[in-house]
Amino acid sequence: MGIEINGIAHIQLTVNSSTSIQFWRALCDFMSMSTLLDHDDVHYSIGGHTGVLVRLAPEEKRSTSFDQDTIGLHHVCFRARSREGC
Repeated sequence: MGIEINGIAHIQLTVNSSTSIQFWRALCDFMSMSTLLDHDDVHYSIGGHTGVLVRLAPEEKRSTSFDQDTIGLHHVCFRARSREGC
């Protein structure tokens, strides 16, 4: 016996630049998500039964490069109801 899931409650991403936070802020806005938290080093939006939190990595860890072949999140894919507005 198992439980039935109802989507993803939230995703947290750690980024190495404020440019990445600006990108996610604009993307969440484009996807009509509601902003709950918005600062220079963190952005959190919700919509479509999903939360997206993006935070800036501590300065001493920002020089580490991402490698999709190592352990960690590879990618996130959002499902839209339609392509209208793209």
